[in-house]
Amino acid sequence: MSNEDPIAVEAGDAAIVSKAMIRAAEQLDIPNHTLAGIIGIPETTVIQMRLGDAVLPSDAKAFESAILFIRIRSLLSSLTGDHGSASKSWLEIPNTALGERPIEVMQADAGLMRIIDDLESRRNP
Repeated sequence: MSNEDPIAVEAGDAAIVSKAMIRAAEQLDIPNHTLAGIIGIPETTVIQMRLGDAVLPSDAKAFESAILFIRIRSLLSSLTGDHGSASKSWLEIPNTALGERPIEVMQADAGLMRIIDDLESRRNP
């Protein structure tokens, strides 16, 4: 990261986070349009990233959202014992604590943090 711009994203960091984000989305069977809504980038960028032709845009919001999304995948994995089907189901089933399906919450403002808070409360009751 640059000393002049504390939120600048280095190209190498963007490539690493892009790959991790795409891997997490694939493990959770999240389609391109949904991932685009979660991260706040165009669907065409997600498609290009899946093909290896693009990386995350260098704006701090998209980068932060990708990091939070990766964190959610990690938390789900630790809670479900890395059973992908259980993680996928958790995203799709209405959640009383969240008031809707987690996959929908993730696409709303501050939704990623709501999901992280919910998952962490389950991990550390």
